[in-house]
Amino acid sequence: MNSSFVSLEEKESLRKITASIQEWCGHTYLQLNKKSELKIKRHSYFEGEADQELNFKNALTEEELWSTIRINPSSLPIGNLNIIPSLDLLQLNHLRIKPYQAIAKLDFKNNYFTYSLEFQDLNRLLKIKFKNSFPYQIEGWEEFSLKENIQLSRANRLTTKKISYWQNNKLGDEKYRDSLLLNP
Repeated sequence: MNSSFVSLEEKESLRKITASIQEWCGHTYLQLNKKSELKIKRHSYFEGEADQELNFKNALTEEELWSTIRINPSSLPIGNLNIIPSLDLLQLNHLRIKPYQAIAKLDFKNNYFTYSLEFQDLNRLLKIKFKNSFPYQIEGWEEFSLKENIQLSRANRLTTKKISYWQNNKLGDEKYRDSLLLNP
């Protein structure tokens, strides 16, 4: 599970990212706080990753780009970037937490934007497709292995419904699964 917290009032919007992962043999938890610098705490059942604290000067994170797409996609960075990849990706693959080089591109086709991040050192290409007008809904994403030229993951938005979660989160409310196209 990954949660990102941003401020809508400030240009440097990212405040916090948390990522928790439960595997068959244990748990990991990462938390990134952004103030004047990035402070990351990592807790893991893996001996070599347990209880770490990392500090970085201000760096861009992959998680905050998703919020940037929804809030102000015209401010998405383009070109060569130093970026901390998704905390989930780093933890699941037991990669060193640090900024990696990436090439960011923004393309427009058939009334949709596609924002892509290519991480050569990580053998990874991420493409995020979103609408070209506010509220810039994310329509889906694809992730590819660059060396093997295979798709690793893909997601597409099927439908959207505005319903009140707090009044529809009890037994019996699973009836909404059909209208959200979540039942097989």
